[in-house]
Amino acid sequence: MQHIVKIFTLLSLILFLNGCMTMGQEMLKREPSFSGKGTGQFKVYEKAYDTTWNAVIEVMKKSKLQLITQNRTSGQILAQKGMSAFSYGENVAIFVERQGSELKTRVEVVSETVMPGNTPSENWEKYILKELDVKLR
Repeated sequence: MQHIVKIFTLLSLILFLNGCMTMGQEMLKREPSFSGKGTGQFKVYEKAYDTTWNAVIEVMKKSKLQLITQNRTSGQILAQKGMSAFSYGENVAIFVERQGSELKTRVEVVSETVMPGNTPSENWEKYILKELDVKLR
């Protein structure tokens, strides 16, 4: 009898974990979007647009984020962090814009979790802007 209870418990656990993994994978299929523009943290750098853009790309490659799309002309970057033990994943949008003069560029980072109410595993807004501060000193 104990043997049957152990097998039943093991099978239940496997089915539960499989359901969680499937749910997380389905959520990651949601394409990140640019809809959050104007809601993230931003910083204006006293650097040319191309210099700032290149620094953002370097920071992204160094991070644990996967680049989904980047468009230098529109100044938009989408990235994603996959599911982990602590999160169903996160989507990050970055907006790089010229600001009036040739040597001013605004960078805005918008980070959102894939599942509403989920706690992000990393503060990507803070991380990316901090890394840019170092790169663009």
